[in-house]
Amino acid sequence: MREAALSVDSTPVLALREQARRIGVVIVLGGMKNRTDEGIFNSAVVIDAEGSVVARYDKLHLFDANIDGSRSSVVGRATR
Repeated sequence: MREAALSVDSTPVLALREQARRIGVVIVLGGMKNRTDEGIFNSAVVIDAEGSVVARYDKLHLFDANIDGSRSSVVGRATR
């Protein structure tokens, strides 16, 4: 996933932003592997008809995960 991650200013996304502007349509990129300053997220990105990114939703995983044995995320555990 890390290698495939793109920023909203990457060449492929900029091309989509330009096409949205050129033909005047809104584009929603669902499941985009989005590289940000905060990290890499599975995001939904909305590009308006002027080619601007106007919204982004970063998916939250509601399950426990162990990534490469080095990082783990324990979200499903109840705390007291």
